[in-house]
Amino acid sequence: MNNSFTIYAGTVTLGPFTLEDKSALAALSRQPEITDMLPDWKMTEKQLNEFLQFIVSSYERFDPQDVRIMLAD
Repeated sequence: MNNSFTIYAGTVTLGPFTLEDKSALAALSRQPEITDMLPDWKMTEKQLNEFLQFIVSSYERFDPQDVRIMLAD
């Protein structure tokens, strides 16, 4: 990633997702507090892998006109 960045806000640190975040993302996507609000986050293992790979690869083609950006804690 060419434009790596991190945001520090008190006890929360946000930065780009990595492929190593798979298990944390999987645990998050299985929490009812998340899936009740975001039902699309109920993903199969394959969907989770594809989603994470999409997010990680999107950092390389970052477009400042596109306001969507995914960060990990």
